[in-house]
Amino acid sequence: MITRPHLSGLFAASLCLAPALAGAQTIGGAVPAYEPPPQYQVPQAAPQAGSTITPFPSSPVQRENAFAAREQVVRDFAASYKKAKSPKIAIFWNRELTDTLDEWYGSSRTVISQNGQGSVSGNFGSNNLNLNGQSNSQTTIEQQQRTNADQRAQFSETRDWQFQDGFLGPFLKAGAYVVDRAAIVRLTGVNAGGMNGKAIETKAISGMADILIEVLAGNTQQSRSGYELRARVLETKTGRILGYVNSRGLKEWNEKPAAIATNQGFILPDDDDDDETFGPNSGGPERYRATSQGFKATRKPPKLDAVAQNLAYNVMDSLMGQWR
Repeated sequence: MITRPHLSGLFAASLCLAPALAGAQTIGGAVPAYEPPPQYQVPQAAPQAGSTITPFPSSPVQRENAFAAREQVVRDFAASYKKAKSPKIAIFWNRELTDTLDEWYGSSRTVISQNGQGSVSGNFGSNNLNLNGQSNSQTTIEQQQRTNADQRAQFSETRDWQFQDGFLGPFLKAGAYVVDRAAIVRLTGVNAGGMNGKAIETKAISGMADILIEVLAGNTQQSRSGYELRARVLETKTGRILGYVNSRGLKEWNEKPAAIATNQGFILPDDDDDDETFGPNSGGPERYRATSQGFKATRKPPKLDAVAQNLAYNVMDSLMGQWR
């Protein structure tokens, strides 16, 4: 049992140790501020093999704004167009400029031949002789068809309007002198006499236009939109190629590949041409649609007029590169 004198001794000893402990805490500087321990991070589930993820976020220019209006391109083209002395532009809508010269061609023909033999009659001792010569004749009958190699499968009427509106818009806004193919062919053919249609078209293009833009649309299974576009720009006086734009090579039509989650980590798919897909796939914000596997986020493709407008901007860039 501890008596009162012993308690008094312990209390006195504790008072003596207090200053020493306080001095020990201040040796080397002040007591550091309290820092809470780091928060516990909940581990995320590993992605399942076969899922995809975009390795790097695409810039807004290549995604949402890829098919937006480009006012600066139009302004730059307008200035460059004036420096080039405002050439007249004609456009072939899904019509190819071929090397065919004749408007008609024959797929079969029928040849009719006639042969005749002559004879000599009369007295050889006199000048009374009759000579009957030999005659040959040949008649050819050919069945002909109108050449249509320059005409291709067309869009539906309303889709064709949308495409022409989107492609022409930037050029008209820049103040370009655009002539209509049908109009110049009709104007040239009024006094053409016996010229065939191909000759009239060639004379109209070379005489009433300085630049020909040939816009073609071809079906392909590799494009997400189901078609591929091509624009070829020619100088009508010389046949010089001023530009060649293919939608397959446009950066706006090609998104960055998505990485695939595998058991060995994320890998990029093989860039094999057989598996290549391209085309406008994201023209706006994501929207959720109900499917058999639940709601999935999808992007609505851009409209046809926006796609055609994008093609026109790239044609403008190609022409400005030639006019520098």
